[in-house]
Amino acid sequence: MNLVVIIGGSSGIGLSLMKTLSNDCTVVNISRNSAEGLNNIKADVTNRESISKAFNELLKVYGIPDIMVYCSGFVDPQGILEITKETWGKTIETNLTGAFYCTQEYVKAAKEKGGKIVYISSTSGMRPQPGWSAYAASKAGLINFSLTMAEELKDYNMKVYCLAPGRCATPLRKILAPNEDPKTIMQPQEVAQFIEYLITNENLIDNQVIVVKKYK
Repeated sequence: MNLVVIIGGSSGIGLSLMKTLSNDCTVVNISRNSAEGLNNIKADVTNRESISKAFNELLKVYGIPDIMVYCSGFVDPQGILEITKETWGKTIETNLTGAFYCTQEYVKAAKEKGGKIVYISSTSGMRPQPGWSAYAASKAGLINFSLTMAEELKDYNMKVYCLAPGRCATPLRKILAPNEDPKTIMQPQEVAQFIEYLITNENLIDNQVIVVKKYK
């Protein structure tokens, strides 16, 4: 049975993935909030020490994960003249720097064993997004970080996947598009099912951006 650690598994795509994998895998959520009824370790992805402690607890209690999924996210859409240094910093720290912290910890633990990493970026990181500059920049950075890790971690027998979901009915999407009907767009469960397929099939190609969209 695979051990999967999901960073940011308390809501949205992360929570759907926790529930999807829980029947066939041991799944652990690392985030500031708990996923009810599931395995949780509390940590703040923007704090290096907090993440280090969380991974130490993870290794002690559960062992070395076979798979790490990074889907922690933050958004506060503001135009260039309104956005503050604090908002910009929190967005980059949560969506990108946290991925760096968690990747370092995971690779240190799993470099002899090998494993898989899935990063949840966004199509927002692949095109202009007026008013969403911090979010788009953080997701574009995560895409490049993912592709770099796919090359760099080959020596440790690690596969790296980068997903860029399109419009998906998550709490973050509600902030970005408050007037949008969530029933008309892709659901978190659909993305979770694709991730499940991705990490349980050995012959899928890594080292690329995989766009996940709902086509009408």
